[in-house]
Amino acid sequence: MKILNHPWIILLLSCCATIIIKIPHLNLPFFNDETFSYYPAILEMVKNGPGMLPGTIPLIYSKGHPLFFYFLSSLWITWIAGSSTILVRLFPLLIAIASLFIFHRFAKRHTNTPLANISVLILSLQPMFLAQASLILPEILLFALFTLCFDSYLSGNYRQYALWGSLMMLTKETGAVFILVFGLSFLIENRQAWKSKKFFINLLFLGIPALTYSVFLFLHYLKFDVFFFSEHLDLISTDSSTVLYKLKSASSVLFTRNAHNLLVLPALGGVIYLLFKKKKLHNLRLLAISLAILLAFLTFTILNFYTYRYIFPVIGILLLSSLVIINQISRQHSWIMIGYAGVVLAVTAWYAATKRGQSDADLGYVQFLKVHKQMVEYCEQQNWYDKEFGAGYNMVMGMRDQFSCYLNTTKNFKMHHLPGIQDRDFIIYDSTCWPFEIREEDKSKLKLIKHFQYKKHWGEIYQVEK
Repeated sequence: MKILNHPWIILLLSCCATIIIKIPHLNLPFFNDETFSYYPAILEMVKNGPGMLPGTIPLIYSKGHPLFFYFLSSLWITWIAGSSTILVRLFPLLIAIASLFIFHRFAKRHTNTPLANISVLILSLQPMFLAQASLILPEILLFALFTLCFDSYLSGNYRQYALWGSLMMLTKETGAVFILVFGLSFLIENRQAWKSKKFFINLLFLGIPALTYSVFLFLHYLKFDVFFFSEHLDLISTDSSTVLYKLKSASSVLFTRNAHNLLVLPALGGVIYLLFKKKKLHNLRLLAISLAILLAFLTFTILNFYTYRYIFPVIGILLLSSLVIINQISRQHSWIMIGYAGVVLAVTAWYAATKRGQSDADLGYVQFLKVHKQMVEYCEQQNWYDKEFGAGYNMVMGMRDQFSCYLNTTKNFKMHHLPGIQDRDFIIYDSTCWPFEIREEDKSKLKLIKHFQYKKHWGEIYQVEK
């Protein structure tokens, strides 16, 4: 098919599809980590003035994170978005569109145009990409900067690598995993040239991102007397059961969910076939470094605090690497590759259209946010501002804090987190409240007032009988 060889049509279609899908989501309220961490921190930076030095915002807002994403977001809100939810959410959508261009260019440079086109189309249909594409969260920006780093490293442009790597390290601590792999890869690849002047100059540029982050940590310590946010350190666990759970979950998100298994398993089979036939893998350098990144990233993930979206920055290289191998074993019959890619795209699109979970890893949040919005409006209509409510996290934030953009007036409600019904007038329970189940002994004291349903998600308001 000639369209697969066109340098930009499929990329443009991918971007247009993303924009069309996301436009209806730009007016949705904020939730989860947006309200817990990122959006209030960005608003605090808007109030104090944009900046990237530790202390620009209090530690309780920044939580020890580097501040590049906060800085960019605060500039956008200060200069363009103001208090408009639609314009605020437009900023991450623009980053998402830019990330597709960056990934497509990377794939085209280091593989070929058809693989770049197939890869970017599959990536643009990923449920996690479509979910994150309008959320005030840093994972897509981290993905874009990581891709720029990888591109610079493979191209031997270490000056650009120093720039993109530094910005990546100033976006999120996770970037250290990528910097470590690139550094070790450079030492292995250039072990014969370590006495040359060029080797040390390039090594110096490779070390600039690590130096940049070290300076940030030093300044952070001078300002707050700590290098890292203590609550985050408390979430690091080497308990075997916890590590095993995170390994299973992260491996599933990375290797099997959302049609990834349709790429990963044939790619593994392809490697075995090529080794058996004693054939050399094409794009071996890209594949070897990608594998090292995936393994290092997975190890880092299972030892630290984990949630589904943290996996996103490496999904692109997983998709591309798998396609590189599959393409090699089917290159004599191009129609096989085209048909197979069509199957993967169809299954990926089906997951994107139907998967509706309880977090920010797919478009399920579109449904439960609408349920939450309906419940808030109902409570406002009843004028229950003097009542005590027990609810799940999102409803607590939505009914209590104006910046969440649920409330239609300047009034808010008296909110408490589940579980427990003592001293509560109403309990709001919904499909996102797991694992906070209503206790059996409390159920007899609850009277259902109203049930709300939007597609796969639901919510209920109960009155507590005294």
